[in-house]
Amino acid sequence: MCERYADGSVAKRVLLFLCVLWLSSMALFAQQPEEEIERIYEAITMADEEGTDVYGEEILAHLQRLRRKPLNINSASREALLSLMLLTEFQVESILSAVASSGAILSYAELSLLYGFNEKIVEGLKPYIVLGEAGGKSQGFVKDQNTTLYGKYQRTLPKESEQYIMRARFSYREKLLLSAIYKASSSKTSAQKLSTIGLSYSDINLGKVRIDKLVAGDFYARMGQGLCAWNGFSYHFNSETYGYVKNAETISVYTSSDTSKILRGIAATLSAGKFALSGGYSVKDKISVARLTYMAKRSRYGISYNGVGNLSNVFSIDILFTGRSLIGFAEVARSLARVKEDVVKEGFALLSGLSKEFGNYSLHLLLRSYQKDFYSPMGGAYSSISRIENQLGASLRMSGPIYGRTNFAVGADYTLYPAPRYHIKDPSCSAKAYIKFTLNDSSFGTQARNQLWVKGSVKYNLQYSSPVLREFSYDLKLGGTLSLSNSIAFVTRAELNAVEADRVGKALSVSLKGNMLKGGLVASVGAIYYDAQSWKSRIYFPQSDLPYSFTSTLLYGRGIDGWGLIKMRLSRGLSLYLKHQHNRGKNIIKGALLADL
Repeated sequence: MCERYADGSVAKRVLLFLCVLWLSSMALFAQQPEEEIERIYEAITMADEEGTDVYGEEILAHLQRLRRKPLNINSASREALLSLMLLTEFQVESILSAVASSGAILSYAELSLLYGFNEKIVEGLKPYIVLGEAGGKSQGFVKDQNTTLYGKYQRTLPKESEQYIMRARFSYREKLLLSAIYKASSSKTSAQKLSTIGLSYSDINLGKVRIDKLVAGDFYARMGQGLCAWNGFSYHFNSETYGYVKNAETISVYTSSDTSKILRGIAATLSAGKFALSGGYSVKDKISVARLTYMAKRSRYGISYNGVGNLSNVFSIDILFTGRSLIGFAEVARSLARVKEDVVKEGFALLSGLSKEFGNYSLHLLLRSYQKDFYSPMGGAYSSISRIENQLGASLRMSGPIYGRTNFAVGADYTLYPAPRYHIKDPSCSAKAYIKFTLNDSSFGTQARNQLWVKGSVKYNLQYSSPVLREFSYDLKLGGTLSLSNSIAFVTRAELNAVEADRVGKALSVSLKGNMLKGGLVASVGAIYYDAQSWKSRIYFPQSDLPYSFTSTLLYGRGIDGWGLIKMRLSRGLSLYLKHQHNRGKNIIKGALLADL
């Protein structure tokens, strides 16, 4: 999500997923909240590459909470403003300084004059913030609290597997937060139960030192640009946002149903003037994290540490700076990993990027280098693996308008692997390029929600062996939304994924959505036909799920996948979602029939 600072510089929003959904929904804030959140869902699924549904679900649930109860920025603490997920640290400092020196911000026009804001940014923030009284006076327990309860049951036939998810979230005056998740799944052969619970309290004033946040239970640690420690919200699947600067709360309560990277213990963030110190310890896997940050007016400097028992230690130094019409960031990390009882290996990694805005156009560049033995168990910058094999890489992104409501985005990636890796015994390289066009228009159909988009990419892999091995692949995706009336919309999406000429995967989906009883009843039906006869030509296809979330379904073989989804609003704060999905086809890998679903 792009931002223009008061001096013309550019930054990305806290979360890179929000970069896509913000740009895609900027013109839609005049819509009803339900339609707006649904459009954001569509923006996420268009950009998603291989399925990060739990994080998409978390973002959508967060925005829905803000729509129900916007944040009062005049009385909010630093941690509450950061947890909004729509502001950078520089913007948060601007708000806090303005309120402390001049009192409450009285109008959106006044907010747009602060450093880091302009009219476009403020217009986008309006649905999620309010300009209330400064000082945070209590309005009574009922109005000061925000409670969300969510339950989901899923059963799959004929294997008769079941899954239960229960989520509860309670917050009080943006200071106290309690989040709990229970997840259980069972089948004929196995059963699994997972649970998370986290409690945090923010804004404790101890004089010159302030406890910004104190967390007990399950928590996130997101430090620097992710080379040292970053659990949750990994962006390596998303080609459109890959390479943008990362910025988020360093320590926060864990609120995702994905429990693979949980930190379970105690953590805190303390601040004194321009310095902030964050740290935590997880009894699970004996993980220690720490970070010291210095905030200047237009730059941020940080030192981070991540240790896993006596197995590995990672240290990193990072910088984030803003200038006229640009933002730059860099992080360098050093790791020490004990691979055997008496063998310790040292590795280095470097990550740097630059973003610049030219009027309505933006340009982003990322450079990265991972030494062969760099090891970071929680490093989630631009890779999903713990040990990042020796590689050098560069990424380029550019986007902007073409004509009227038509926008474009182009990108290119190049990665060189100078040493053997995994099952590849020789040096190799990989190159990928993509282009995307999006048209949002009301000239066809009846509604401004109409949209057409097309995205294509090509990838070339080269292995320097004897003989030299080459592999060329490409994919083409296109889709659109057409509002047939005020209450009925037609959505379609098609994909073609080809590896060389003999391995081609293709899929086509159509769905129809109806909105009745003024939003009290929403129903949609859809189906996907797919034909992917090899594993390399497999296709990941997004579908609506429950609620305000999506699943990126893996499709290979040949068949039809159909679903029906109904949402009923039972009362002002209670909604019921029902979904039925049926897959009929054959999954084939290497020509062998595996199962009839």
